[in-house]
Amino acid sequence: MKAWMAAASAAMALTTGVAHAGDVNWSVTIGSPRPAPRVIYAPPPVVYAPPPVVYHPAPVVYQPVYQPVPVVYAQPVYRIPPGHLKKWHKHGYKYGYGQPRGYYYD
Repeated sequence: MKAWMAAASAAMALTTGVAHAGDVNWSVTIGSPRPAPRVIYAPPPVVYAPPPVVYHPAPVVYQPVYQPVPVVYAQPVYRIPPGHLKKWHKHGYKYGYGQPRGYYYD
């Protein structure tokens, strides 16, 4: 028996390499594993609570008051060619359109 024990321990020593600290991973489980937690797929329970406080018995629609912004147009300034200035009675309608306009001359 001693010879058999010596042979087994020698074979084990020759076949197993040197174990590094990172290579050792032991796990011991005794008994059955814990069961998975029970999951219930159901609607939440109904809780009878007082109704919420009503601040406005009728719906309130918020709409901002429309206030038109006055639009101020600046009078356009036109450059008038010398030929048109000379015959203003002929070409003036092209620039004024019946409104007062600002003109400047070169």
